[in-house]
Amino acid sequence: MKPKNFGLNLKIQATCQKILLIKLNLRLLMNRIKIVLIILLVLSSCKAKKQTKFRVSNIPKTNELIELMNSSKFNCNWISAKISGKFINNNQNISFKGNIKIKNDSLIWLSLSPGLGLELGRVLFDQDSIHFMNRFEKKYYKISYESLSSMIEFNINFDEIQSIILGNPIMIFANKKFITEIIEDDFSLSSFNKKQRQKILKNKKKSDTDIFVTKINPITYRVINEKYQNLFYNKMLSIEYKDFEKINNNLLAESINLSIESETQIKLLISFSKVQINKKLSFPFNIPESYEVIN
Repeated sequence: MKPKNFGLNLKIQATCQKILLIKLNLRLLMNRIKIVLIILLVLSSCKAKKQTKFRVSNIPKTNELIELMNSSKFNCNWISAKISGKFINNNQNISFKGNIKIKNDSLIWLSLSPGLGLELGRVLFDQDSIHFMNRFEKKYYKISYESLSSMIEFNINFDEIQSIILGNPIMIFANKKFITEIIEDDFSLSSFNKKQRQKILKNKKKSDTDIFVTKINPITYRVINEKYQNLFYNKMLSIEYKDFEKINNNLLAESINLSIESETQIKLLISFSKVQINKKLSFPFNIPESYEVIN
């Protein structure tokens, strides 16, 4: 025989279960709301930071940006490093390793090897010429910068080669008017603004106009990309700098990707390691008498 309050107890139990279920659902709902709110706060915070960091009003004036970029140049009297890289030219694909030494504004010395401890050759750049010893063929070449410029179809000299290696700008900004912009969250110095560049590129009549764009890191003011383009001659030079490492008070790009597009297609990929600066260096370059001299 069932007690008198049996039905009442069942109702109370059912009610309690419903209350517990409601509480659980409320907790789950509140947890979900908290998660959504946290996500929204994070997203809005990131968005606010991004907008604050790259507001147009924060772009330096052109002269100020040039000064900041020049003051952040890699600057030392001596530098040495291990290098590795790849040279790609049409059907050629050559990997190399070696050592590099630089005396600022004076000499660039390279010892190149295909591996296995064998020296392929030595290269010495001075202000006037390029000297190359081919160890395999026992030949010595002396090449002018005019000849090198003709080979690669771009004018180049010692100072520009040194600037490329050290990640310093190759453009001389003092003699030209440049426009300051933001491109992909980086500062840029350009010979034309974005709309002007697009107009030049769309023009069917290829203009004999040089387009320069130098991209600059907005925090370190180091050059991260330089691009030169001439549509009339169908030429383009692009240099990209990556993997910056702090060496004393300098920042050096330990990876350089250089490409030249013209009638000759050239790509040069270089990586640096074990970089040392401001230690006096020697630049051995003795040409054996048995070597054939080719000027």
